[in-house]
Amino acid sequence: MSEILPPIVRTLTANVIEKTAEGYDFTGCDNRSASHCNCESWTPVECSLCDQEIADGQLIHTITMPTNPHFDMLSMDQEWEETTWHVECPEPEES
Repeated sequence: MSEILPPIVRTLTANVIEKTAEGYDFTGCDNRSASHCNCESWTPVECSLCDQEIADGQLIHTITMPTNPHFDMLSMDQEWEETTWHVECPEPEES
């Protein structure tokens, strides 16, 4: 009878970065960079805590983590995702 081994557990050390949001606002398209226009594909970044849009100038936390725990951190096949949230979520806007 073969012995069942426990799964391998990997530990990830990550830094949460606090910064002022910059480049999160949609600025539209212009004729100078028409080949890089993202009017159709742009979606706002939302806070992972309050689901409100993150705007330039707001204080935020951000962390980048690997999406596949089975790949080594330096693997060319590793994919990454970024999670962003407000340091202090704004009060919800009343409609």
